[in-house]
Amino acid sequence: MKGYVTETGYMGYVGGRYQLFASENDYYEYAEIGLLAADGYNESQEDHL
Repeated sequence: MKGYVTETGYMGYVGGRYQLFASENDYYEYAEIGLLAADGYNESQEDHL
């Protein structure tokens, strides 16, 4: 994961391009959800663990 801070937020690299996020933390949360989805993670599966 990569990105940089700007005057208006955080530019995070997603899907081959940069996207503006409100904060670096928002970027990492977004990226984490995307990585989990790519791995086939589904929150509803937690109920069955």
